[in-house]
Amino acid sequence: MTTAVNTFVRQRLREESIPFQVKPYDDYKAKLNQSLQQANDGKLISLSLDELESLEDTNTDTTLEFLKTRRKESGL
Repeated sequence: MTTAVNTFVRQRLREESIPFQVKPYDDYKAKLNQSLQQANDGKLISLSLDELESLEDTNTDTTLEFLKTRRKESGL
């Protein structure tokens, strides 16, 4: 373990950055792009904090029904 840490620190000092690339998860990137596209298309449902908290304790069917109703009200 000590050797690994020493190697990391030496490379860090030599390169003046972390000695490896940090890459985002492809799945995360795809979901983010999808969300951005939906936002650009106006496919958003906004809920108040009270509405979100009320959904916390409901079952899936009730939540889906609520969201369908909100979608219709929003014209989506």
